[in-house]
Formats: sequence, structure tokens, C-alpha cells
Amino acid sequence: MRAERRCTDHEKLAYVTTPTRLTVFMRTFLPWQLWRFAVINLKMIEIIARSHRSNPVRRQASDETLRST
Repeated sequence: MRAERRCTDHEKLAYVTTPTRLTVFMRTFLPWQLWRFAVINLKMIEIIARSHRSNPVRRQASDETLRST
């Protein structure tokens, strides 16, 4: 009869997957990093621009406050 080996808790925590060769390459490939940087920044700019123009009520209230001073 074959004995089953039981994993201890520290063995489960010590298990780490190793990245594939493609993953390592993409993490160290400068043109890919620059492209991802640009894409993420464009997304942030879009979200910020959308938030600035989406609430005219707040903008109108702040304009009235500035005019009264």
C-alpha cells in the first residue's frame, strides 16, 4: 500500500509559481513597458477629464461662490 504524503501549512505557503519565459520577456522589454505606460496614462486622463465635465451643478455652485466675493 502506498503511503500518502500530507502537505504542511508552510509547504502550501512556500509554493510560488514561476513566470513563463514570455512573462519574463514582457516584464523586461522596454518598448512593451513604454506602451503599457502610455495606455494606462491615457486611460487616467480620460477618466479625469470625464469627471471634470460630468457635474455642471457643482461647477455652477463654485462659480456663484467666486462671484459673490
